Amino acid sequence: MGQVQYANQNWTTNIQGVSANYPPVTNWQILAGRSISQEDSNSAALVAVLGQTVTRQLFGDNESPIGAVIQVKSMPLRVIGVLAPKGQTAYGTDQDDLVMIPFTTAERKVLGVAAPSLQQVPLNWVYPPPPNPYNLQQRLMGYVNQIYVQAIDASQVQPAVSQVTDILTRRHRIRQGDINDFTVRNLSQIAETAESSSRIMALLLAAVASWRSCSLLSHRYRLSWVASGS
Repeated sequence: MGQVQYANQNWTTNIQGVSANYPPVTNWQILAGRSISQEDSNSAALVAVLGQTVTRQLFGDNESPIGAVIQVKSMPLRVIGVLAPKGQTAYGTDQDDLVMIPFTTAERKVLGVAAPSLQQVPLNWVYPPPPNPYNLQQRLMGYVNQIYVQAIDASQVQPAVSQVTDILTRRHRIRQGDINDFTVRNLSQIAETAESSSRIMALLLAAVASWRSCSLLSHRYRLSWVASGS
């Protein structure tokens, strides 16, 4: 999460550093402008793609953001595209409240945290710090915390999950019997769980509504009986 600003408007939103193929894999469509390219990633370009909520908060309904320069955590980025709306998730999260920037840009210039400077002490005074003619601030590199993988078709989802698990196990050097330091999730199963939860909630609400209806109907009959008895 971080603050984005344009002119006198500012908004706190989700800032995502993504690769060039992230939007198509996750079914994000471009409504205006263009998406992040591989060239943007290679050069750590100072560009951004906005979700609908951020676009509305910063530019309103009449101004086009394409070509505008916004501040993303105090870093000036040029808007190159606007994402088509996706709406809320099953859990009520606004998917359109985000800014996408190239991963390398996020890592090196926006989200990477400042690295501590090398101080001269009696133990290292012989080794001067490297030259820094432009007085650039060093930053620690970021980490990838999510990787999305798309199978060729639905029948290949489970084999893809197994392949991803095997690859990460090897690359993370996890020995047999050790606990994995990663989790592989099937988004289809998550969607099915969310849909099942929605059905259960709908049934519970229907049951509550039905109970209240029966309670009111019983109350009417009781009033009717008392009235006729009197």
